[in-house]
Amino acid sequence: MKQATYLRPNKQNELTLEMEELRERAKITLQQRVTNSMLSLFALNTVCVLTIIFLRGFGSLDLSDGLIHMLIAETVAQAGAIFFTVVRRIF
Repeated sequence: MKQATYLRPNKQNELTLEMEELRERAKITLQQRVTNSMLSLFALNTVCVLTIIFLRGFGSLDLSDGLIHMLIAETVAQAGAIFFTVVRRIF
């Protein structure tokens, strides 16, 4: 026995389309939040590394050259990874 539907077929199609739209919006919102979080963390990391380099230049911090080079390389690698992610997402 077939179950009775209380909505007209056109109304069911409209509800299905609305649900799909809501899912797509939720997906986009999540992507935006993740992207904004990643960019915010990258910006904070970059500011911290630049501050460490600045303070070392004035002699306030005593850090080895190897550590400074590692911090700079890590920041450049992060920038490259974020650039690659953005380019891959766009194209």
